[in-house]
Amino acid sequence: MPKLGSVIEVLGRIESLDITVHSERCAVVRNRNATCTKCADACTSGAIKIQDNEMVITPDLCIGCGTCATVCPTCALEAHRPNDAELMHYAHRSMEANDGHVVFACRKATQANKNAYDKSGLVEVACLVRIEETALICLVGDGVTSITLVRGTCADCPIRTGLKSAELVLE
Repeated sequence: MPKLGSVIEVLGRIESLDITVHSERCAVVRNRNATCTKCADACTSGAIKIQDNEMVITPDLCIGCGTCATVCPTCALEAHRPNDAELMHYAHRSMEANDGHVVFACRKATQANKNAYDKSGLVEVACLVRIEETALICLVGDGVTSITLVRGTCADCPIRTGLKSAELVLE
């Protein structure tokens, strides 16, 4: 389990234009007996790691994919680019453009197939793991008839570890 002082100190280092940190929400900060390391376990770029029972943050490695925020059970990390409100706005725009159907696509897929997708009809994210299950449930409640997730080739993607988390969200 990471040491409390180190978690509070290092979480602040990841804060940037891509991520906002609410350290008071962190399970480890709130409960010194908590063993949560979900953000570090899910970090696709290696920006958040646990080494020698200490959380280590390397802000320069953060790519803003939002994976850490998606898996955080207490919302201690908040993703930007897009933030949750923007993500839902783009999803509703996709729903309107596609007659009730929403299309989410990872950046790798859209870059590999630049002419295959109408950008106005899809929501592009760095990694599909950015789509939280609560967003999917809200979209269904808002009248979405179907949702398509388009992914690139994860095997050679630099943030391929996001696939595991995305599969857990889908389950």
